[in-house]
Amino acid sequence: MIAATSASPRYAPMLPYLFVYGTLCPDCTGVFGRNERLRLAAEGDVVGTATVRGHLLDLGSYPGLVDNVADGDAVGRGSDVGSSQDVGSSQDVGSSQGAGLGGTGRVHGLLIDMHRPAFTLAWLDTYEMATGEADAEYDRVVADAVLQSGETRSSWLYRLRLAPVDRKVVPDGIWRGRLIAT
Repeated sequence: MIAATSASPRYAPMLPYLFVYGTLCPDCTGVFGRNERLRLAAEGDVVGTATVRGHLLDLGSYPGLVDNVADGDAVGRGSDVGSSQDVGSSQDVGSSQGAGLGGTGRVHGLLIDMHRPAFTLAWLDTYEMATGEADAEYDRVVADAVLQSGETRSSWLYRLRLAPVDRKVVPDGIWRGRLIAT
């Protein structure tokens, strides 16, 4: 189990895996992120469908993944939803699984095996606005992705940093801009 960190992921071990759950999924049908989706498809191979712990928010043209939060925890505009807790872990889910925001407490997506992780993550950080600055939209963090086989792989994912007050939770954790077999 690897703890998520927004403190300079560029110095973390270079993992080859990336968990994608929205516009970067190869089966996404939307126009938003199309060029980046095609580029990622050329720079990596799909390992399979997977899930991570968290909640999926509908942000309009794209989704955002946030950590599980218990009832009463603040997740609002200007609130940093990142934490140093384990993200996407299949272990130690505790009472916060599916609590607070509603839904299943799992986000569905695909695990990508990147051919050149450092190269791919450099341009993805720019695309996802994961700059490490206070106004960054996402943080790139490490999480445990659970494949359909039950195997767990540590992978990178982009976690939403600031959740809007009028957030809309995607209850089943599946982004509607794409189709996925569950």
